[in-house]
Amino acid sequence: MKTTLTAILVALVALTLGACSGNSDETPNKETPGEARTQNQAPDAEKAKQKAYTAAKIAEDKVRTLFGKATLEDGTPILDPVTGTAEKAKSLLANYFDPALADAIVAHYVTDKKSGESTLVNAEPFFAASILATKSAEDVQIDGENDTYAVTTADGGVYTLKWDGAKSKYIVTGYEKK
Repeated sequence: MKTTLTAILVALVALTLGACSGNSDETPNKETPGEARTQNQAPDAEKAKQKAYTAAKIAEDKVRTLFGKATLEDGTPILDPVTGTAEKAKSLLANYFDPALADAIVAHYVTDKKSGESTLVNAEPFFAASILATKSAEDVQIDGENDTYAVTTADGGVYTLKWDGAKSKYIVTGYEKK
């Protein structure tokens, strides 16, 4: 009797496992094996261009949030009070920019002047030609390959972006106004 129950239990477990793994013919990500990529590789070209464009917009918006939104009562721009210090601003920008460019942005904005606890910032924008004025990737020219792109705005701003495998996203490594 015990052996019969054991045999039935083993058969049920085998049937259950077989039913769970029976639909393994499909690949979960719908990519063919030759197209499969690791998490740290850049996406395909069209998606990559869109991601590079979006990354540039997000990066510049972070700069605007840190150095252009908070003001004193008289309208003088100050460093975002939540961020508080230039070191914290650099740390935050390092998620979107190459460290050397993040340093240049902070050096451009942060001044030695204070008003109470607030750090006064330079009102002149770092991005003389802003990508934030564009509505979509169709409003800019995007040149490059999957891991490096140059995004050029109509008014001559050129953002260079590179794929950062460790962060699994594009970061801005350069900016110039032509």
